[in-house]
Amino acid sequence: MPSWYSFQSGKALSESARAQFAADQQSLIIRVSDAYFNVLRAYDNLQTRDAEERAIQRQLEQTRERFEVGLLPVTDVHEAQAVFDDAAVNSLEARGALNIAFEGLAVLTGQDHKVLAGLTENFAATNPEPLSNQEWVDFAIGNNFQLKVAELGKDAAYNSAKASAAARLPKVSGRVSYFDSDSDGTRYTSPFESQQDGHSFVVSVTMPIWMGGSVDAQRRQAKQRSIASDEGYIATKRNTVQAARSLHQLVLTNTARVKARKQSITSADSALQATQAGYEVGTRNIVDVLVAQRTVYQARRNYSNARYDYILSMMRLKEVAGQLSPEDIYQLNAWLDPQRVIAK
Repeated sequence: MPSWYSFQSGKALSESARAQFAADQQSLIIRVSDAYFNVLRAYDNLQTRDAEERAIQRQLEQTRERFEVGLLPVTDVHEAQAVFDDAAVNSLEARGALNIAFEGLAVLTGQDHKVLAGLTENFAATNPEPLSNQEWVDFAIGNNFQLKVAELGKDAAYNSAKASAAARLPKVSGRVSYFDSDSDGTRYTSPFESQQDGHSFVVSVTMPIWMGGSVDAQRRQAKQRSIASDEGYIATKRNTVQAARSLHQLVLTNTARVKARKQSITSADSALQATQAGYEVGTRNIVDVLVAQRTVYQARRNYSNARYDYILSMMRLKEVAGQLSPEDIYQLNAWLDPQRVIAK
């Protein structure tokens, strides 16, 4: 019996290793995608930071020109200079973040990447299919690989405990033998011939009476490990359900956020134009213009980040549901435009 239960435990561990391998494959897809889009995110951030710095620099130059002809007080120049200095620092930090993102991708892939393809402008964020939260929870319970690892680990620990407990059970062994011999020859000038055959059956039953304290200790240890594995499986299942629901809601939120962030760019542009017009006629000051300019570029950064957040949250939802595969990478790759060059 101990051998039988050990065999069953080995089968469960083998299946658990296969499930863990599949989970590691999905984890690799997530890590590569995260590293790749971190580069794209850092690049977009740098582009908006540089554009913001250039716009504020032009505004600073105009403010100085107006101050020199006596149209503006010196405080406006100081305020514009302070905003420009802050924008220059932000650009420097964004450039450093881009280099770090490229290094992170190189560490993961083992290659130094100089140029990447960017995400197309017409990328559309859509709600997950199916839309029902409960259906994604059901997918996760039935297909999540980490949950399968926990379940199979629980089965392996249970059978190991049974094997340890079965060490005290009686052991029955049997043996069957058969022999058949035929010999002839001459002995002292006298011929002889001999024939023998026979068979035997042996059945033995042994039962350990005392095997030492270590056996009992191992049995108790295996039982507690089985209980721990069972509790671990329950915790993993609860976490999987919670993660499926949370990520599903996050994808819905990110889908709406992408659309809202895109609209906010139009609104910020309109507000900037109105503020600049008010500044020209004297109803708005330089601070209002600078704030409006920074709001425009902030809206563009938010829109860029919202798109990447949506992509990664959707992939993580599929990972929890056990639906993530290389096919998702191929579909995502179709949204990358080689003409949109991402470089250091």
